Amino acid sequence: MQEEIKSAPLVLLVNLGTPERLTVKAVRNYLSEFLSDRRIIDLPRGLWYLILHGIILRIRPKKSLRLYQKIWREDGSPLIYFSKKQVIALREYFDGKAENTDIDGKNLAVKNIHIDYCCRYGAPNVREKILGFVRNGGKRILIIPMYPQYSSTTTASVLDAVCRTMFDLRSVPEWRFIRDWHCHPLYISALADSYRKYEKEHGKPEKLLLSFHGIPKRYCEEGDDYREQVLATAKLLRQKLNFSEDELAVIFQSRFGWEEWLKPYAEEELVRLVNSGVRKIAVMCPGFSADCLETLEETAIRNREVFLSAGGSEYHYIPALNDDKAHIGLLADLISSELKNWEK
Repeated sequence: MQEEIKSAPLVLLVNLGTPERLTVKAVRNYLSEFLSDRRIIDLPRGLWYLILHGIILRIRPKKSLRLYQKIWREDGSPLIYFSKKQVIALREYFDGKAENTDIDGKNLAVKNIHIDYCCRYGAPNVREKILGFVRNGGKRILIIPMYPQYSSTTTASVLDAVCRTMFDLRSVPEWRFIRDWHCHPLYISALADSYRKYEKEHGKPEKLLLSFHGIPKRYCEEGDDYREQVLATAKLLRQKLNFSEDELAVIFQSRFGWEEWLKPYAEEELVRLVNSGVRKIAVMCPGFSADCLETLEETAIRNREVFLSAGGSEYHYIPALNDDKAHIGLLADLISSELKNWEK
């Protein structure tokens, strides 16, 4: 095993994160780490810490806990569940029928590639995965932030965590990362196939909405190309499905704080659509590689209630790509493209 670790690269899938368990304390710890990240909230630290610790972390954990309770699985967090399934599916892809071993960094992929997952916030975290691999003799790491569209709030934050870890190492491993894949043909095809499965069962909606996580508008004005990549993904999917601009549109969800975020805001747009006569819609979340709180509670439950309460008749959420075969094929292609010329 030691020689295998030394000779083979680690492919590390990094998603956002989740509370470790359903308790107020666990949710508070998670929110504290997440909302302390300067990439997420870039207000002056003194002012923001006063707001965060004096107000938000006193109120929000109980509210967030109730939301997590709606979507929590018997075996834990949906995000962790789907992350594990993605790792297992990728191992099987590269290793034929790889052993379904545990995913704690001890038992890695079988042949010439190690595949694992971790979280930017919460556990298992970036630091422990990288340090564990390097201490066992690992020399090469491919980091995949699991966000198809780049944003400083997600992809760059993962790189911050990676660089902080590397700073503490005497012998820094060679490493690479995949910045984004918002226009990758296999990604667009996977999204299109996912929609077609829905349409085959439920028929064509009057409107297909692509709901992406929002970010402050100011971030894009300062150079973040997230909105540009979101619109590029939407355009390619629209072309792939042969939809008009009126049939497929983009909305932004999960707004937080007081400043202006990317528009249109999901809840406002859902009400506007009903008022304009739209009664049947379907919603996809192409920016989320695995189902989580934002997709399962906010999009599938809460925004459905908004649409139906406003007078809509049918609202369908199309699940994230998760461990869908086409999605695994896309991830495998990304990995293969990066590793094929990487010297041992």
